[in-house]
Amino acid sequence: MSREITQRELRNQSGEIMRRLDEGESFVVTRNGVPVGERARRQDRLQRAEAAFDPLPFDTDSARAYGRVYAELAAADRKARGQRAVGLLIAATAVALSLPVYTRNPDDFRHLGNLVEVLLV
Repeated sequence: MSREITQRELRNQSGEIMRRLDEGESFVVTRNGVPVGERARRQDRLQRAEAAFDPLPFDTDSARAYGRVYAELAAADRKARGQRAVGLLIAATAVALSLPVYTRNPDDFRHLGNLVEVLLV
């Protein structure tokens, strides 16, 4: 359960509040008695997201799709190195499962032609 604190408390005791956030405590910030926001430890949100995450396997179908994805990239005279290589594994898994790829960087996938649907997040 979140503890209520005033906006002034947040401003004046930010160091102490940050320490308590690190310890797992959460706060509801109020202004004139009205809740205006909530502060919670970000790691808790990450842990909840990870608990709900259902990983997709990189299986034989994904490996075959990777060959098609890599061929598209090679045809565009691009190399699969570093982070791009990881993105290609994600794209190959999406191709194998007929899923779209959600990304903030659609340009990373623009050379894949019509193999995968790329959606901007």
